[in-house]
Amino acid sequence: MKQRIDPHFATYYRWLILTRHLGFQSQIEDIVLDVGCGDAFFLSQQKARLRVGIDLKPQTFPHENLFVITADAHALPFADKTFSVIFAFDVIEHVLDGASFTASIIRVLSEGGVLWLSTPTNKPYFPSVRLTQWLMSRWGHKRFGYEAEELLKWFPQGFSIQVFFWSTFSFRSLYFLLWLFSKMSCALARLGARLCFEIDKHLRGNDHIFLKVVR
Repeated sequence: MKQRIDPHFATYYRWLILTRHLGFQSQIEDIVLDVGCGDAFFLSQQKARLRVGIDLKPQTFPHENLFVITADAHALPFADKTFSVIFAFDVIEHVLDGASFTASIIRVLSEGGVLWLSTPTNKPYFPSVRLTQWLMSRWGHKRFGYEAEELLKWFPQGFSIQVFFWSTFSFRSLYFLLWLFSKMSCALARLGARLCFEIDKHLRGNDHIFLKVVR
């Protein structure tokens, strides 16, 4: 049963990539964890029998089988191999120790479970490095991002990993306009984010990385 949550336009943009480009579909038997869940929109869209979100500053949305708790991703308060689906979208660039972050997440991924992880590459998001650095500070990023090779080395042998690259060109170009739209209407900002998705899916680029990791 889905709960009505109005997502941030950036969250909505990532959701479109995951579901309409990468083909993700939730299953009723899933046990889902969203690391850095923010407004819990991703969780609200799941058909899963149990949905858990963690965040350092959680926003709680009481709903059947949806729980949001305060927790640090480096020390997840869950037993080994608990979750069949884990989301970690644009979170790893917010932490200093990416290796520890990754190890903590895969510890709680069940056998046959799937981790979806995304992050920008380690290139400046905008033409101006100073503007990028200022935005990184505003967004709480510890670094620009990662290259795929750096991420892959943190997963033990035996994991099946697919790497997808994505161009956020129109989304980045129109980000400030979308932000202004969001101050007037969340629905208008999401409409803009959808337009950006429709444009970006036809572009070739590699400023964003998505991993599908199967245990």
